Amino acid sequence: MKRHVRKITIIAVTLLLPMLVILPITQAKRAKKSASNPALTQPNGGTKNSSLLSRSLVRAQDDKGGPTPIVSSAVGFGATIPLRDMEVPTSKTISRRFGKAEANTETPQKITRRFAKIKGDFDATLGEGAKSGKKDRSVSEIQPNLLTTPQANFEGLSNLDNAANPAIGGLVFPPDTVGDVGPNHYVQATNLLFRVFSKAGAPLTPTQPISALFTAMGGRCSTIDDGDPIVLYDSFADRWIVTQFLVEGPAPFGQCFAISQTPDPTGAYFTYDFAYPVNKFNDYPKFGVWPDGYYFTANQFNFAGTAFLGVGVGAFDREKVLKGDPTAGQIFFDLQTTFPFAASMLPSDADGLVPPPANAPNIMSYFAANEFTDPEGDALVFFAFDANFANPGASTFTSQGFIPVAAFNPLTPPGADDIEQPAPALATAALDAIADRLMHRLQYRRIGNEEVLTTNHTVNAGTGTTLATYRAGVRYYELRRMTGNIGLFNIRNQQTYAPGTDTHERWMASAATDNQGNLALGYSIVNGSVATPLFPGISYTGRTVNAAANTLDQIEQTLQAGSGVQTNNGSRWGDYSALTVDPNDDCTFFYTQEYYQTTDPTPNDAPFGVNWQTRVGSFRFTECTAPQKGTLQVNVTNCNTMLPVQGAAVTIDGNLYDTTEANGQSVTQLAPGTYSVQVSGLNFLPIAAANATITNGNTTIVSVCLTGVPNILPAGSTITAENCQPANGALDPGETVTVSFGLKNSGEAPTVNLMATLQATGGVTNIQPPNPQNYGAIPPDNTTVVSRPFTFTVDPNAACGSNLTATLQLQDGMTNLGTVTFTLQVGALGAPVTATYSSGNIAVPIPDVSSVDVPINVPDTG
Repeated sequence: MKRHVRKITIIAVTLLLPMLVILPITQAKRAKKSASNPALTQPNGGTKNSSLLSRSLVRAQDDKGGPTPIVSSAVGFGATIPLRDMEVPTSKTISRRFGKAEANTETPQKITRRFAKIKGDFDATLGEGAKSGKKDRSVSEIQPNLLTTPQANFEGLSNLDNAANPAIGGLVFPPDTVGDVGPNHYVQATNLLFRVFSKAGAPLTPTQPISALFTAMGGRCSTIDDGDPIVLYDSFADRWIVTQFLVEGPAPFGQCFAISQTPDPTGAYFTYDFAYPVNKFNDYPKFGVWPDGYYFTANQFNFAGTAFLGVGVGAFDREKVLKGDPTAGQIFFDLQTTFPFAASMLPSDADGLVPPPANAPNIMSYFAANEFTDPEGDALVFFAFDANFANPGASTFTSQGFIPVAAFNPLTPPGADDIEQPAPALATAALDAIADRLMHRLQYRRIGNEEVLTTNHTVNAGTGTTLATYRAGVRYYELRRMTGNIGLFNIRNQQTYAPGTDTHERWMASAATDNQGNLALGYSIVNGSVATPLFPGISYTGRTVNAAANTLDQIEQTLQAGSGVQTNNGSRWGDYSALTVDPNDDCTFFYTQEYYQTTDPTPNDAPFGVNWQTRVGSFRFTECTAPQKGTLQVNVTNCNTMLPVQGAAVTIDGNLYDTTEANGQSVTQLAPGTYSVQVSGLNFLPIAAANATITNGNTTIVSVCLTGVPNILPAGSTITAENCQPANGALDPGETVTVSFGLKNSGEAPTVNLMATLQATGGVTNIQPPNPQNYGAIPPDNTTVVSRPFTFTVDPNAACGSNLTATLQLQDGMTNLGTVTFTLQVGALGAPVTATYSSGNIAVPIPDVSSVDVPINVPDTG
């Protein structure tokens, strides 16, 4: 069993392509250790009642208190031109260890989750068929089949695209295939490229390196492509997210994060560079959309990737990044000390028309196994991340306990050679199962009065841990709880999918449910041990919402048959895939995954054999119907100018949905009902909430104007008079001075009769009239500077070189506009003086091995 550490290694070649990039990874193994926990596993592989919240093994570390939030702001910001207008870069970008020839070997490491069982648990969800070759009673296929054959089905990005792109110019693996679907587009990313397609598969943008999105921002995100991409569609805001990690160069590492400015993913983006808050390698980052933030998780390693250092979790301020606010921040927790057993955690990613309840924390999870000596045994472990961007220090990350699951076996063959391919692939080119983690995504949605989570991971459905006896299968979970219930979810359905009607291996899956609760599962499939080989391809299956419990009742479908193999002996596959749901009907699933169409004829041990391709396809359950929905259009203008307001936050029933575009509009799809709509904006007065009634198929328009207020900023200071002569242009202790303080207005309204009162604080004493001073009317152009003089005495006890803080309290008529501060230095260094001193003959005897004081008088010239 192994844990994968992401790092890029490059093998330079001189054949047809300039180089092979074996993308971020060395690998660290889970070392074998102790036995199972019998208290959690019932006879015959059953489990305790999974509807009960088991708190008997909540971590002892909880007694020490939760982890402490770390708060930081983005270190880089930019706004791009439309993506469709960007030229493809012609100069090569940098990747981790780019240009260094390095074999992709597996490095065993002792990290944190261990196993020592020679034989794994029997998987009771398999049924007899998977073990005996008989028809598997756990796969009750029905007729007629309700899961369609592929509808849209088109070619995605490939490794030859990497080779052909002038910014990459080499081969990369694994692809880390990911994508998401919106109302009119599909956006796909792989290592190290991304592209926008129509939902029918027509390319709408050139194939671009991900770094191209960050060109306008400049800095490291614009020149480095390190991979591990994630693409998400935010259905609440109708925006697109494209992100990749940054692990090149000196610490801190980081995350390059781009979000579309409009619903059009071919348009312009806001871009951010978020430095990773601790000096660790942020491997395998995964993201989820939530109303208050974009939440993420990462496995942490030392910079060399040789030592596991716990899990890091964080959240980016969703409201600010939607607005394109350069000050957008992140709230982060390092879990290494508080939750040392945690590994490969996923954040929940919200789908559908109905968001999570207002102020609900993001749900995060990983799976535990008794083979890893996890005290929970075979279980799903849950956490709640409550990010408070109004008061970041009050943010919390807390354990929510765990849910025991049906026993499973996570053990794989030693090393990374787990899954056998057909010839001509050798055993050394067997594929990695990556069976130590939940697979992207932890999908969240609300169905009726329930909250639903869907996820999966790879398990051992075979009889042993050799290449010949191992068989990869997919364990999926559907969990539910009543909306508003603060307890854990209940397991509604769980099963390991490995039908006994064949010996195929299925792994690297992604799971999701549609708006009616039908569940789909997409995955890689291969069989190298049969007379008629099955080459690495892509399949899917599912269960209808009313199927018998713990079964997949639909016939397996082929999305893309493989016809080639991966001959490189690096074993890399995946490292993840993406099953997402079309927001238009909330029924149609889009799945993207890698496969092989041709086999590179290069020998198995050569640095090629990785000509992977990817496919994007869609399918649906024929019985699924689109949910009823209507459109809420909010029009926001400035009451003072009647111009549209960009960046106003639209909150619906307590959840932030969207921010207005340049035309002052926000357009949101909602289920029928009556909603409370609140609109707020920076430098505008708050207004009362308005009610909006949404009906199926119709558009409801809410128009509001916001009353702007001034936002006064300091705009420089000048010393105009000093009572100590000669004047030295500085504030000296005890000196009475006159200082002119400048103010400007960056708000949304002019001041009318602005009065500023200097406060006797911060080293300011003995303020002389006139105080306050009248600044009058300052226009909101962030340019006009109005200055007024104030006379005061510098605190005589102030140290030379210290700072004096002058504070002006601001009042415009009846409106208190707060305070502004100015920082001035006390004292100043005199000009350098050149002087020559001659001691003459000083009659001071100096005894041996001793010292004496010799007085030298040096005049002070000021």
